[in-house]
Amino acid sequence: MTLSRWEVSSKELCARFDPDQLSFETTEALPSCEEVIGQERAVRAMEFGLNIQDRGYNIYVSGIPGTGKSTIIKGMIKRVAETQPVPEDWLYVNNFQDRDRPKAIQLPAGRGREFQRDMDRLIDSLKEEFPRVFQSPEYQEQLRLLEDNFAKSRESLSGELEERAKEYGFAIERSPLGMVVIPLYKGKPLQADQLERLDPEVQSEIQRKEKEIHVYIHTFVHQVRALREELNAKIEALNHQVAQYTSEHAFEKLKEKYLPFPKVWEYIQAAQRDILENIKDFLSEPETPFAVPGAEALFISCTGLQGHAAIAALEAATARPVVTSNQAQVWEALSLLEYGRPLHGYGRLLDSLVPARAA
Repeated sequence: MTLSRWEVSSKELCARFDPDQLSFETTEALPSCEEVIGQERAVRAMEFGLNIQDRGYNIYVSGIPGTGKSTIIKGMIKRVAETQPVPEDWLYVNNFQDRDRPKAIQLPAGRGREFQRDMDRLIDSLKEEFPRVFQSPEYQEQLRLLEDNFAKSRESLSGELEERAKEYGFAIERSPLGMVVIPLYKGKPLQADQLERLDPEVQSEIQRKEKEIHVYIHTFVHQVRALREELNAKIEALNHQVAQYTSEHAFEKLKEKYLPFPKVWEYIQAAQRDILENIKDFLSEPETPFAVPGAEALFISCTGLQGHAAIAALEAATARPVVTSNQAQVWEALSLLEYGRPLHGYGRLLDSLVPARAA
């Protein structure tokens, strides 16, 4: 059987084309081809899907990687989007009543990013203004007057307590752990051994009066605590007043700008209230790493023996006496032994060690 009938000449195997027939020099001069070659059915399916306006419909595209699917789809979506109105902006903002459930706000296209920039500028300006105002001489003077009035009231109560104790034949001394009641005999403090040598009736009378003095001390402590709470309330009211006056203009200007958008206006109003309630977040950090407002001392329970090395550093950082369980046990034992020499380097409690045991 001959195969000559299937032979193809070399001239027939090569397709020849005359470049002079082309009307351009290079393909860079040609317009881009917007058509998808060989995928007419897929194109019709995409166009049909993109024209569906109802919710809940999706388009799934599959094919061999590297065939231009993403480029084709993006181009088709872009052409459709150019014929549609610009979608509005959606923002998620903080819900100050329930921080786990942010609120969604709708704004005209472009206004969402503008509102974000406005809020950023507002917060940045408050971060500068609040520290400046709260460090001003005018504010410091008002704060000093409040603290001076508190100190005068406390000293007045303290003087009354000391006078009452004197009438009962006692002296009151202050220590890092509170007040120490010391019985007097002929105007001089009684030592523990001297007290034991007194007649039982005298000792009983001293103990009875001491109990009454402790009642007055308890009342004094509650009165001072009430004065401290009143001072804190006045300082908080002063801070709120100063912060509101400082930020009012900026907030009113922003609320006026977004008055046509009720939800945005409500959010600005809520943000203003939250900022005024948390004004401390905008102020400079304290000079020490720990803030203990209102605390007279710090107690650390159940510490290991190595904890004594941190007491001095904590006291320096907080400007408050620091007492640990072990330190208190040492103080108690040395007091029972009437060991009267201070032990330096282990905190203020042992620095102020006195021979007489606290009553």
